Amino acid sequence: MDGWDRGFSIGEAFHPWGTLFDIVAPGRVEAGWASVELPCPEAWGFVTLYAQPSAARPDRPVTSVSYELADTGSAPRYLFAELVKRLGQPDEIAREDGPETANQHSVVL
Repeated sequence: MDGWDRGFSIGEAFHPWGTLFDIVAPGRVEAGWASVELPCPEAWGFVTLYAQPSAARPDRPVTSVSYELADTGSAPRYLFAELVKRLGQPDEIAREDGPETANQHSVVL
């Protein structure tokens, strides 16, 4: 599982689950819902643009981290296949067909 069960990476830093948002992103959010985009060129072997940790408040633990994957020029199906290899098969797959004008190169997972 590459350590995902123990924590999360943002850039070169590894933070165990339970780390307070203020430690991950000091001074970036003063009050309320805490979520911010932080520079992160790579995570778990994927090229990324940024990481976005989130917490209920800055003084609470980070409960989720999302990563914006960079466009590497590969077709989305190959990126999805690599995600499945690393994360395992999803329990459920849902598909929502977009309008005919939808961007065929954009994938939301």
